[in-house]
Amino acid sequence: MDTQGALAPGDSHYLDGTLRFISSCAGADFDAVTGSCLRAESDPDGAYVDAKSAWDFYTYRRKDNDPAKGPIIYLGGHDYNGKPGGERLVLNTMLNLEAEVAPPDPPSPLALVRSSPIVAPLAALLTYLQGSTTIYSPDETPTTYSSASDASTFVFPYRKGHLYAYDANLLSADPTEYQDLGAPLWDAAGVMPNANPSGCPIPFDGSCRTVFTTVEPGVKPTIVPFHTGSTSTLGSFLLPSGTPTDVSTLISKILAGRPSGGAGTTDVPTLGGIDRSTMALIESSPLAGTTRPTMIYVGGLDGMLHAICADDVAPCTQPGRELWAYIPRTQLGRLRLNEQRIDGSPKVADMFGDFDGTGTREWRTIMAFQLGTGNPADPAAAPAVIAMDVTDPGAPKVLWEANPPAARSAIELGVGLELAMGPIRINGQIEPAVIVSTNNGGTGSAGVYVAALSARDGSLLWSQPFEHLYPPPRSTSTPPLPATGIPGGVAAIDTSDDGTFDKIVVPTLYGDLWVLDAETGTSVYPGPLFRFSTDLQPIGASPTIYRDDAGTFYAIVVSGGYVDPNGATWVEPGGTSYVVSVRLNVNPALTPLSETGPNTPERPFVIPLVGQRVFAPALVAGGELYVVTSDVDINEVGTAGTGMLHRVNLATGSIISSTSLGSSGASTADATANGVVFASGTTKVVRADFSGSFNASGQTAELTFQARTGRQVWLRLQ
Repeated sequence: MDTQGALAPGDSHYLDGTLRFISSCAGADFDAVTGSCLRAESDPDGAYVDAKSAWDFYTYRRKDNDPAKGPIIYLGGHDYNGKPGGERLVLNTMLNLEAEVAPPDPPSPLALVRSSPIVAPLAALLTYLQGSTTIYSPDETPTTYSSASDASTFVFPYRKGHLYAYDANLLSADPTEYQDLGAPLWDAAGVMPNANPSGCPIPFDGSCRTVFTTVEPGVKPTIVPFHTGSTSTLGSFLLPSGTPTDVSTLISKILAGRPSGGAGTTDVPTLGGIDRSTMALIESSPLAGTTRPTMIYVGGLDGMLHAICADDVAPCTQPGRELWAYIPRTQLGRLRLNEQRIDGSPKVADMFGDFDGTGTREWRTIMAFQLGTGNPADPAAAPAVIAMDVTDPGAPKVLWEANPPAARSAIELGVGLELAMGPIRINGQIEPAVIVSTNNGGTGSAGVYVAALSARDGSLLWSQPFEHLYPPPRSTSTPPLPATGIPGGVAAIDTSDDGTFDKIVVPTLYGDLWVLDAETGTSVYPGPLFRFSTDLQPIGASPTIYRDDAGTFYAIVVSGGYVDPNGATWVEPGGTSYVVSVRLNVNPALTPLSETGPNTPERPFVIPLVGQRVFAPALVAGGELYVVTSDVDINEVGTAGTGMLHRVNLATGSIISSTSLGSSGASTADATANGVVFASGTTKVVRADFSGSFNASGQTAELTFQARTGRQVWLRLQ
């Protein structure tokens, strides 16, 4: 390379990253005493006295000075054909300099959000609560555990996370990445209790990490402390071929398994990522008759259901601190492989019944959740529905665990994310119920399974669950629905205003909306109430229920997105999705309704969303509807896309405004009673203040036995 000629100050003949290994230096530019090139020492880019100076024989750089691109080596006069000496010089240079010249970039953390935020007052302050998962670019590689010799390399959990509490009033109207929100009020990941592998002197008080599990399905399984004192009990579930030392070491790593400051530092308890599980925020209950702290229950990618304090009422001592964590039985065998996860969203309700088997009925606070994962063909890793008594957060009880049967029929309980809870009438008797919707966990093709389970013992309340295999696609050119897709949860409603559920509204990935009789589980109509007229319109979110001033109930369905753990899709790329309002009480002869044709009293409005997809339920607040959309598939981690928040007039179905969430994809939203909406994208959040023009004429119609979550569920339009 010829570098003759003067340069302006600060300029250079060489691109950044160029290394000059051998260059010429002659005549007045060379100092024979020191053996150095004077000009190069004093001004390597200046003019040389001798024209034979500054000619490069050997230089090195990366293409475009980009560490990710290949090396370029110039060896003047070298012919690569039959000249082994020059080739050795080049190869040795590459081998010795690659790591030094172009070290890999350190992983860059990014907060991923795919669950709903909760906005609610805590300690008289409006608080924005959001769980997240930390992902890296380039991504980390999950580690596994086979024996105690893996202790130094096994990192648990593979995906760590956070549960943040922010002053909601300080969030910005501009899309802001979660890691740029500033200091939170607290972060559960930052105040985890210390772990004692041999067990806590006083469990369930937050001073020491309390983790427990169960090792049997069915009713009232025995609680097993998750510490090294349970090695003999847990060994066959955690590591069947391991020695007691192998098992106890694994238990210790599960309790505290990530280095505090990188490789070689002390392992500390780490909160797993909070991915699709939306937290339940539960206050003290006048019905359950006990003073207790406000609690948060949420599932994590560490395979645990976490109970996290939201205040410091006893037994809690600090907001954000984990009070306890429960590892479901069918997660135990997945821990050593770092494949554990709970994506289901817990629901909590005060329910009246005999939960102790004593013959006495009383009010209890019951939490139920689905795992949101599992293999129905493997009893040790099967999906599950679990109910717990959390009346006293400091003394939780596992009431029951329901799973697919070992000998499966064509349609069985499968994987689900959401559920509904409340009383239903069975043969004239009021029963506390858990209503679940899952994909097909049986041996048949793709479909939906809906069952009402007793909140007392998990037994079936209907003589026959609602079991529906999806029909063939409407068009022969459309592929069949992926069996791995997970349908949205059901909506259970009280249309008779007697305090019990009488209708169950069921969405499907085929694009149907069914209405079931809550007492029998059978369809109210000859077929679905609503069905999209074309393929590739899955309803992957729970329907949103509202009622007008005459007391008529309607459902809002949204299409285009659903959860699939394998990333399989059944949508038209870049196609049109829809928001549709459907009356729940119609003449059976008019069913199934569809999105086509003019608006009618039975189907008041249809909103087309071109190039957008909806993955989360619409949100009703006052006389308005809020819909969060994405133009990409948020099942694909790291996919960049644009999210939108649409504000809709619920009476007319017209879009009032649309707010961009930026290059964030989209998750879901929550709103205050006066029209301040918090929309969460997969990587950013927006605070949209519509209070100045908010239609607050709606009147809440939330049932008293439903636990508060900070959002209004049903609203009556005035």
